[in-house]
Amino acid sequence: MKPACGRQGGRKHRLNGDLLVGATGLVEGEVDARNVVIQGAVSGKLTARNQLEIKPSGRLTGECSAASIEIKEGAPSKAPRGC
Repeated sequence: MKPACGRQGGRKHRLNGDLLVGATGLVEGEVDARNVVIQGAVSGKLTARNQLEIKPSGRLTGECSAASIEIKEGAPSKAPRGC
């Protein structure tokens, strides 16, 4: 799983594997990965080809597409567009 800490922005992030956005991470732009776990923040268009998991500290703003979505208790209750 590729970790994203700090700010990663302004482009397309395409991974063959998995992406973990750490608690202090901020990813902006288009994200496409097999599995995505969000503990920090993602803003933009997100595609998780298998599973998207949003932890209680995670925030997703924008559009998303995933085969499976798991939103942990305490995470934002408003679903992003497209989910």
